[in-house]
Amino acid sequence: MKPGTYVTQEEIENAWRELGAFRFATWEFLPDTGDVRVNGKVHYRLSETEAETLKVLINAFPMPVTVKQVIKRMRLTGTYWNSDTVKVIVSRLRARLTPEIIETIPRGYRFNPEAVLG
Repeated sequence: MKPGTYVTQEEIENAWRELGAFRFATWEFLPDTGDVRVNGKVHYRLSETEAETLKVLINAFPMPVTVKQVIKRMRLTGTYWNSDTVKVIVSRLRARLTPEIIETIPRGYRFNPEAVLG
């Protein structure tokens, strides 16, 4: 699969499997290391919780993810989360990447790759 924006859930899952990364425009996210690269250079290294949260949002794209779904996923990793924790992590991701990368929807969030495609 070539780098680019993936529309269907199947395309997203194939991208993770084949590339070990999710690429959109000049950005690349490597969930195993938490690296976010821009034009091939490490732009940010996300914390484990930030990387896992971003991965949850990307895996759900184009569907939104409720706060409860994020909390449930993170508890599977052995980490205790609540709605305030999710808000903090989303705020950190927005600050590090770009504010528009994660859209707020009623009771949750949605990944927005269009924020870095233009």
